[in-house]
Amino acid sequence: MLKRIYILFTAILALAIIATGLAAIQVVNTLADHNNRSYLLSAARLVSLELSDDIPVEKASQRAMEIFGAYESSLRVTLVDRSGKVLYDSQASQGEMENHLFRPEISSAFQTGETGSAIRLSSTVNERMLYMAVYDAKRDIVIRTAMSLSAGQAAMSGIITTILTVMAIALITLLIAGIFLTRIITRPLINLQKAAQAMAEGDYNVRVHNLRQGDGEVRVLSQTFNTMAANLQKVVQDLADKNARLDIIFDSMTDPLMTVKADLT
Repeated sequence: MLKRIYILFTAILALAIIATGLAAIQVVNTLADHNNRSYLLSAARLVSLELSDDIPVEKASQRAMEIFGAYESSLRVTLVDRSGKVLYDSQASQGEMENHLFRPEISSAFQTGETGSAIRLSSTVNERMLYMAVYDAKRDIVIRTAMSLSAGQAAMSGIITTILTVMAIALITLLIAGIFLTRIITRPLINLQKAAQAMAEGDYNVRVHNLRQGDGEVRVLSQTFNTMAANLQKVVQDLADKNARLDIIFDSMTDPLMTVKADLT
């Protein structure tokens, strides 16, 4: 029974730690994705503001990359007009780039007049990228910013590794603590079990000691056992005394006893 209790305790503990760890990983992933999208949107809107001040496209993009590049060195800025023609790209020559009208993030930004996003492999730089596109109504263009997911995935891998390490340490620590706690909690039951075994082997003097107020039902059960053991000890002692007296009586008799059966018929 005690073994089953410990196994159940261990299973519940392991499931709780695993569920907590998975939830933490999910939360970190969600927050990282949200931060990356907010970062790219902020960069795109800064370019839009710079263009509103009649700053050249290249200079506006460079300024955005100077400000946000400290956070993400792979920041990429692209400007696309209504026809899908690339007007500017910070990492490639716009003259060599294919039409971008049907890129999902760009088409979504044009259709909604707000923003669009996508995660896909870039055919231009051959990397998996996160794209955020912002529609600029004044110039009827889309300003798209993008970042490589490789750096973010590396950072996430480090965070996940840390979480898994903490989970393993917590599980081992709690299992060790669980062993001691289980022993402390089940000690009254173990004492009661040993006392019952001793009584079954003929030791009627055995009692369960060190009863604590917080033991609850086990304390009541132990007190009942002690009462039963005392009563049984008294019965056994009385029987032993009676047998001893009978032995003395029989030993003191010198004449044999004879029983006579009367025939009443």
